Amino acid sequence: MKTFREPMPALNRIILINTHMSGIVELKLNGHTNICGTNASGKTTLQRLIPVFYGEYPSRVVPATRDSFERWYLPTECSYIIYEYFRDNDETCQVVLSSGGTGVDFRLIAKGFDIEDYAKASLTDERHVIPPKELSRDIKRQGIICSRILNTKEYKAIIQNDRSVLSTNRDLPGLARLFSLCEQNANLRHIEKLAKAVHSKEGKMETIKAMVAAILEEDGVQPGETKLSHNKVEEWIRECKLIKGFEDIRPEFSKLEQAHFEYGENNQRLAQLKQQYSLDLSKVAQTIAENEALLEEVILTIKQSEATWSEQRDSLNQTLSSAKADSRKLESELDAVEQQYDDWQDKNIDELSQNLENFPRWKNELETNESRYTLLTEKHQDIEASFHKRKSEVQEQHNQELEGYNEQKDDARDQLSSKNAEQQTQLLNTQQKYKDQIAATNVDYQNQQHELKNQITEINTLANNVGFTNQEQNQVDIFEHTIKEASSIEDSCRDRLRQANNELSQAKMARDKANKELEQTRKQFAEQQIRVEQTEQLLYPGQNTLLEFLRREKSGWEFELGKVIHPDLIKTYGLTSKFS
Repeated sequence: MKTFREPMPALNRIILINTHMSGIVELKLNGHTNICGTNASGKTTLQRLIPVFYGEYPSRVVPATRDSFERWYLPTECSYIIYEYFRDNDETCQVVLSSGGTGVDFRLIAKGFDIEDYAKASLTDERHVIPPKELSRDIKRQGIICSRILNTKEYKAIIQNDRSVLSTNRDLPGLARLFSLCEQNANLRHIEKLAKAVHSKEGKMETIKAMVAAILEEDGVQPGETKLSHNKVEEWIRECKLIKGFEDIRPEFSKLEQAHFEYGENNQRLAQLKQQYSLDLSKVAQTIAENEALLEEVILTIKQSEATWSEQRDSLNQTLSSAKADSRKLESELDAVEQQYDDWQDKNIDELSQNLENFPRWKNELETNESRYTLLTEKHQDIEASFHKRKSEVQEQHNQELEGYNEQKDDARDQLSSKNAEQQTQLLNTQQKYKDQIAATNVDYQNQQHELKNQITEINTLANNVGFTNQEQNQVDIFEHTIKEASSIEDSCRDRLRQANNELSQAKMARDKANKELEQTRKQFAEQQIRVEQTEQLLYPGQNTLLEFLRREKSGWEFELGKVIHPDLIKTYGLTSKFS
């Protein structure tokens, strides 16, 4: 059975990354949580982190036997303590604690915890934890609200909605509206002391006394006056304890002196390392500048190569298109010739050839008949000589024409076969030529693409390993400050917009209410108008109505005839009324 959480502010879980325990440790607090373990396994160490979320100073939760909170819980630059919590409007936010070198830095982020934001995959698919500045830039690139670096006092005022401290800085009220645990008109002052008292191992009465004293001290309540000076008493007690325990702590004092001496040497060594680091930093900045110039040259070369490749590709595509067009044209012409040949084959060439061969014979027969007719009609000519002469001429003419037709037929057949062979050869040569050009172009394109991919990979590797210079970091800080001011302006504009929307909603509700009242008034007016018209019809009846006739001719008709006459009848026009 799935349960749904009611919207209320609550601490959901605590995530530790590279703290006093290596790796990533998650402590879920969204229900009844039981922390088990052997002695000195870190149960109390985890439990002490809870009051810090509610605004307790980190230095007050670490016992005196330990180092500072920053050295113990945040030993490296990539150490994080993340508190994920829910607000009263069911929004999920997170508080990120990191080491600032001189203290604990607080950041507020308007989203739930996601390990992808803190651990990035490298080129070898190994995850590494990013530093706080890079984390802040990545969160802002995603369009998610991320606060500036806050100290403990500012964070405590925001999470508790303490207006007395929020008024000291103009951007704190906007952050309180986005990340506070309570509503705008309430506050949670001193809740961190209550959380510390609940999770403390000391006696209950002593814990309550310490909590009340701390609250009174923060609220400015002065204790009662006494004749004894508190400072003198404290100094006397301190001197007595020092005198009494000096012999016991003398070996520790010697160790402390030795540690102080080692501390001085370490500071001197750190100063030398800092100087060497400055020199290395200048060299790295110079290398970065050279790599950036090289990167710009490589990008320009890539763009030029892409432009050249585009031109070559367009030229080859144009040539290929024209070749395809020529090939299609030749194929269409060849198909037309074949179709013409097929058409001639379908038209019974043998019969036509036979008719063509018979045509001279038929012509000769015609001429023969004409000559015979001439011979018959011309009585005075030599009929036999003319006939033989004409016959020889016709035979010679017939033989010459037949030889000419045969030669034309052979020439046409040879031309057709030679054209077919030539076109087929040209088509094969053209196809092979463009196939070779396409293959060569593809090989060149693959080689250029492979080289460009290698160059882009090298450039991306150089770009990923390049950090910000001092000038760029200053610009980033200026941009963050500008974004911070823009966020405060955005908050004020959002408040004004919300107020204007509320006023608009109220005006719309008033308008709807006025429209309803107007509609109701119109209906009532229409009903009253109908009643007025009916009353006017009764008071002032028209001419030639029964009502007008009765009022004029018979007084008191209402008590006699009016009791038996239908009301619709007395309003009828055009009746001829008379008394009989």
